[in-house]
Amino acid sequence: MSIDGKLTRPKGQGKWISSEKSRQDVQHLRAASDAILVGAQTARVDNPHLTVRQRRLRQQQPWRVVVSRSGQLPGKLRLFSDEYASRTLIYQNKTWNHLLKDLGRKGVCQLLVEGGAQVFRDLVRKQLINEVVLYIAPLNFSDHLEEADLIDASILLQLPLQDTRIQRLGPDLKIQGRVSSNLKSPTPTPNPKSSHVHRHR
Repeated sequence: MSIDGKLTRPKGQGKWISSEKSRQDVQHLRAASDAILVGAQTARVDNPHLTVRQRRLRQQQPWRVVVSRSGQLPGKLRLFSDEYASRTLIYQNKTWNHLLKDLGRKGVCQLLVEGGAQVFRDLVRKQLINEVVLYIAPLNFSDHLEEADLIDASILLQLPLQDTRIQRLGPDLKIQGRVSSNLKSPTPTPNPKSSHVHRHR
């Protein structure tokens, strides 16, 4: 994300916010996760793969999870048409409690959430995020004329973190830490981990 919490760039300024090194690092997060989750709008706009690119990192692909109110998603999306289509799960108009319990029954212990903004807001409001991984690029779009049209996830920057680790990845900063308010909460269901890159492919 940008330093002002944006997940998308203004039109005509390129596709990526995060650096190549950050995007490579995300592959290790995916490989350590049992499932990767995005919202329906992210699936429609980005048409992501949500896969682990390097087989040496993980033999079986994580579950690919999409949450949707309508359940109306284009059949041509990669999630439905690539070789891992059988690893795609759609949850239509389900509560987070139902979704997490169902994923737990499927053996999911670590859930990586990659977007979008509404998904992050829901999880923060319900205090369901246990750990945050932010990739912050040295970009600021707050003065841009189209700033109001950019996807905003600055709510993640406001979460109180503990055991924070900071690492430089090229021009970006990777900030990782546990959410303090959730440290004492028992979590029998999967532990959602929030991660940010600009596009989820």
